Amino acid sequence: MKKNNIFYGKSKAEISAMARDARQKALDRMVKKSKAADRAKEKIQRGDVLTIAEFEAYTGIMFSHSMTGKLDNVLSLSTSCACNNRCIARMSNPDLICSECFAIDTQSNYKGVFENTALNAAILSKEILPLNLWPDLNTDILRIESFGDVINVTHAINYINLTYQNPGTTVTAWTKNPDLWLKAFKKVGKPANLIFGVSSDRKNEVMEIKPELRSYVNFVFTVYELDFLLSNNINPEAFINCGGRSCRGCMKCYNLPFMRTSSRPVYVSELVKADAKRARKMGYNV
Repeated sequence: MKKNNIFYGKSKAEISAMARDARQKALDRMVKKSKAADRAKEKIQRGDVLTIAEFEAYTGIMFSHSMTGKLDNVLSLSTSCACNNRCIARMSNPDLICSECFAIDTQSNYKGVFENTALNAAILSKEILPLNLWPDLNTDILRIESFGDVINVTHAINYINLTYQNPGTTVTAWTKNPDLWLKAFKKVGKPANLIFGVSSDRKNEVMEIKPELRSYVNFVFTVYELDFLLSNNINPEAFINCGGRSCRGCMKCYNLPFMRTSSRPVYVSELVKADAKRARKMGYNV
């Protein structure tokens, strides 16, 4: 975590207090959306499906509509890692990739993102939302968790139900908490349009997938360092299959037919961002 990060040096209790303040600011903003919330309530009573804007106004759960970098033009629904005890514990462990968490830096720089994802965490982990409350996503792909991870089984079930309600959208979920997802899958099943990915928590080391998870996991995502690959005589150009530049331009992790027919799991490998730039300067097409 960078020293200029607002969370740097803070205790777990202090981070939790910051998350509470952020949630309240997001709740305060909801007052301004009362008309849209009233319109949503009327539609729910009629049995009509909500739009995303109506859903956001009615529930306070906010989607991320303006992702940047490789997630440009990808709709996302996420929670704050600052509200997740597992994330906080991983961030304090220098041996894990979470100690270099980009999401916490983003939330430090963009207060609105922090406030919205903090409120999302509180709502999505508290209770299972009614199925008919979930909106029509009206998009081809959705990313689950760009800034955090599932907090409990209730949280995972809410994401699964959102996916069930949008069979025309390919939903891809990333997690370092597959045990929580496994419990959710055993309760409500896995939607046919859900691509489920596990993120390795250590650089240069693929997370082991336990036997009971293998039938659910579509891919394992691992970040590598250039020096590790070169020292092990691994050609980066042949090994790295995620350029980390544009998900829309690649779509590997959102390709439902490919994920359905490939042997499981698919291994997705990405270079550390700075190392990817260095590799390209060395002539590797990654």
